[in-house]
Amino acid sequence: MNKSLALVGTALLTGSFAVHATGVVASDRLLIGRLGVAVFDQSIAEGAQEQPLVFGAPIKFPDDLQLTTHVVLVLESPGEAFDPNADVLTVPNPADPSRPFIVSDAIARLGEPGTANFRILFGSDGDPFLRPAFEILSSLQPTLSIVVETGELQDVTSLLGLANTDFSVAFQSDVPVPLPGGLGLFSSSLLGLAAWRRMRAS
Repeated sequence: MNKSLALVGTALLTGSFAVHATGVVASDRLLIGRLGVAVFDQSIAEGAQEQPLVFGAPIKFPDDLQLTTHVVLVLESPGEAFDPNADVLTVPNPADPSRPFIVSDAIARLGEPGTANFRILFGSDGDPFLRPAFEILSSLQPTLSIVVETGELQDVTSLLGLANTDFSVAFQSDVPVPLPGGLGLFSSSLLGLAAWRRMRAS
């Protein structure tokens, strides 16, 4: 009986630890609506092989980037640890040059000049293409805006020049998302505890 109790207790502790240690991952989300109805809602999970999110026709790199009209840079929240040796995209901090602002994400609007056609490109800090894309975009001198991530859904419709259209564009940066694996371990632990109780009662 003591051996069974030890096994169940170990399983329960392991499951609980998995939920606390790996129960959430950061994720970046892009949400686009038209006339109040979501037409695009996708996320990029951190740690995965990150690819940019694209709304509209597929983008041909780097030629299509020449059509960029607006760019929104999303900065990490204040107080985020900065590793000077890390390969991250940064922008200067006039108040403290030794601690530049860290770019978390970038959102670009691409469109044919003089037309209502557009595409939205959303790149995360884990995307290896973010840095070269930003360097290309910077040379084009698009309308540039900067916002700080809050973890909440943030509207950037007007910053992308879409205020007078049927569309709305919002993003969430570093969104907590449950990990199915961690939750599965926790559920298994609870089932094991219930089975142990039934065995003990009989």
